[in-house]
Amino acid sequence: VAVAVLTVASCFQAEAGRGPSWLVPAGRVAVALAVPLAGVRVEMSGSTAADAALVALLVLALGTGLRSVERSDGTVPALSAIAACAFLGVAVQVEDAVAPLAAAVLGASLALVAHSWPPAAVRVGRMGPTVLGAALAIIALDLEPRLAAPRTPLVAALTLATIGVAFLLPDLDLRLRRRGISCHIVVP
Repeated sequence: VAVAVLTVASCFQAEAGRGPSWLVPAGRVAVALAVPLAGVRVEMSGSTAADAALVALLVLALGTGLRSVERSDGTVPALSAIAACAFLGVAVQVEDAVAPLAAAVLGASLALVAHSWPPAAVRVGRMGPTVLGAALAIIALDLEPRLAAPRTPLVAALTLATIGVAFLLPDLDLRLRRRGISCHIVVP
């Protein structure tokens, strides 16, 4: 709920084309910081501060990654529905308490896909990727598939590498488009 409130508060004016330009990125950072502050944690490094920072970076990376594919109608909700469906399957299988949240994200994403089907003009806008990215991150981090967590620094390094790739993909997409290369060749 806090994520949705922060997103709407920061992006409401931007959706209408008004307001300062710094408000939307500040809202995305606030959402990323709100997730670990709300208690969503992953024990990867042994340090609470480092784990909270990794969770915030993961939320920010998911929102950025979803925002980078938002150019076509229905892509962000379709990707979110696929991820939520996978999380729901795992959560139901292990009887995890995160299953209702995964079902809610799946239902909302499928509804957005249905309403953005052409010739409709419904888009997720600037708010959608932030909310869906945060919701998927919360589901992924709270899901406990009953596997022991590895206690090696390699896990944290791979997580940071994944986050780095997620931040670089939109830039790569922009560079390829400037050169006239369709991004569907490199990143389907």
